[in-house]
Amino acid sequence: MPLAAIALFLFYGFLMLPVVGFQTDEIIFIHALAHPQDALAWFHYFGGHDAPYMLMSYLGALKSWLYAPIMALFGPTVWAVRTPVLLAAALTILLTGWFLRRISGWTAALITVSLLATDATFQVTAVFDWGPVVLQNLLHIIGLILIVKWYREKKPALLFLAGFTFGLGLWNKALFLWNLSGMAVALIVVALPTII
Repeated sequence: MPLAAIALFLFYGFLMLPVVGFQTDEIIFIHALAHPQDALAWFHYFGGHDAPYMLMSYLGALKSWLYAPIMALFGPTVWAVRTPVLLAAALTILLTGWFLRRISGWTAALITVSLLATDATFQVTAVFDWGPVVLQNLLHIIGLILIVKWYREKKPALLFLAGFTFGLGLWNKALFLWNLSGMAVALIVVALPTII
């Protein structure tokens, strides 16, 4: 059932993918690849080339870096820009289901995967990545998985990877701080009685 829900999500996502033109938020990272000096901050690397690392005061260049090889191979087509974020959103749904199965059981996982895969708002923001939020969601669930694994296994490397993942989320977009503060409040409410 979870795979069927994700397949349905991808089916409708691919139908929507070529329907409308680009919006500024979903392609801001492409301009920074071609003109890194137009970004808020950039650096020089091997061979005198420039690379952006901050597009705006609250938006890092993580998406630009991830898309650099895709743009080099396929150029800025609607399929090259939107397919990776649609697949990343499907991976987010899959990882969320896996995460919930591990901490809450199959019922919670099935309900959540079904709701996410059929949520119109999640679908639209996944296809067009207005925001951009797809990487933020993916990094959030990866970080949560790593935190739970660290809690169960007590391996310091897992805690480091979780912190690194959350750091990438913050670099990707400063609004990831909302996700982190929400998790901190939830942790205080749920775990504080056991800590005290």
